[in-house]
Amino acid sequence: MSEWILSPSHRLRQRTFDPIGHTLNHRQVLSPTGRFAYFDTRNADAEIISTDRIGRLDLQSGKVDWIYRVVDPNPFGPGVGAVACHPQRERLVFIHGLPHCGPDYPYRATRRFGAILDVRHPSPTWIEHAEARCLALAPPYGALRGGTHAHSWSVDGRAISFTYNDAWVEQQHQSGHGPADLRTVGVMWCDMRVEVASSSGEVDRGENFSGNAHAMIIAKVDTYPAPGSDAIESAREECFLGQGSNAIAFIGRVRSNRGEAVDEIFVSRWPNHPCLPSGLCTSDSDGRLEPPAFVTTERVTRSENRLFPGISTPRSWLLASPDGHGVYCLMRDEAGVVQVVEVDIGSGRIEYVTHLATSIDSPLALDQSGTRISLVSDGRIGILDLASREVRWSPDLREILEIPWGAVHFLHDGQECLFHAYSRNQTPKWLQLWTLTLH
Repeated sequence: MSEWILSPSHRLRQRTFDPIGHTLNHRQVLSPTGRFAYFDTRNADAEIISTDRIGRLDLQSGKVDWIYRVVDPNPFGPGVGAVACHPQRERLVFIHGLPHCGPDYPYRATRRFGAILDVRHPSPTWIEHAEARCLALAPPYGALRGGTHAHSWSVDGRAISFTYNDAWVEQQHQSGHGPADLRTVGVMWCDMRVEVASSSGEVDRGENFSGNAHAMIIAKVDTYPAPGSDAIESAREECFLGQGSNAIAFIGRVRSNRGEAVDEIFVSRWPNHPCLPSGLCTSDSDGRLEPPAFVTTERVTRSENRLFPGISTPRSWLLASPDGHGVYCLMRDEAGVVQVVEVDIGSGRIEYVTHLATSIDSPLALDQSGTRISLVSDGRIGILDLASREVRWSPDLREILEIPWGAVHFLHDGQECLFHAYSRNQTPKWLQLWTLTLH
């Protein structure tokens, strides 16, 4: 059975059936017209290393097309996944591992890049590099020396945000110096090519390459941030603020006065049309890449004295209100229940939007109008109306589907949502795509 009438207003439909995984990104999974949904073939979140295809579901006909295939995949990579679609064009960005992967050089956090795919291109193996990569201690401005992931397009389509892991930091750690990772966030401006000269030893593995976007780090991270300070030890789960591409909110991990890790919200800004520097990237005394001088960063929230401080799990990317004045995220209330909160960017004020009896256990997603948020709690999909603060719930889906699920995406008609989940009645278990009516 592929359709269940759960109530007079809720119909659940299974939309894919192939014996392979179907994983949706945490956001921007739909084509500009809303007709197609893009996915990768992971059957679990951590399986990018063995994932070799990008697919597209036609939501009208139900047909699945394979629009990209990895060349010469093997158990060590390259791997692809986490597809995000441009807001106005049939253009995708997704994680792609470096070529020539093997036991000594497998896919990992520092060995990946943003792949750009024009869906109309006739070749199923054609991609271009988003960012440039150069493993020199001081790469050219606009290039990076590590791996990007969690890509997301700005509303105007001019820029892509990303989370970043630096290969130089990893190499230093392997030689006995510094932490294993200093994850941070960045932004790249599209269609601004950066040239990188490859070297003879590394070019054979595809370690250095030019890119079609100018990238930069926008959050400075420290190896050992001082307790009680605003110094950040890692940054992640960012979102663009408002309709432009000159401000990003992100989750930054700081240390409280007691030395405990607390996840707070920060904002980085830069001019609308920054004068992008040339020459070589600058780094701090420990060799870490630094944001350009025109980037400013400020801390928004200070929640270390709350009963349950900081941004809460499950992992969920920040969501910005359409005007960019607020962001939505997950925090625990005084009873320890995970709720949706709205954070005012100007004042840092935290306001609870939901008052649920049971915790939210999925990432959040925002509809096109910025007026509704989807969430999952206690086996049910909830649709939160941000104006009334009311949540309308689906029936309990746990007799049909196994939880947890990923983000629940609104389709463009506003009357259905799309998500991936395992069926309880299928063996072996494959992540499939499902839609649920919201009447």
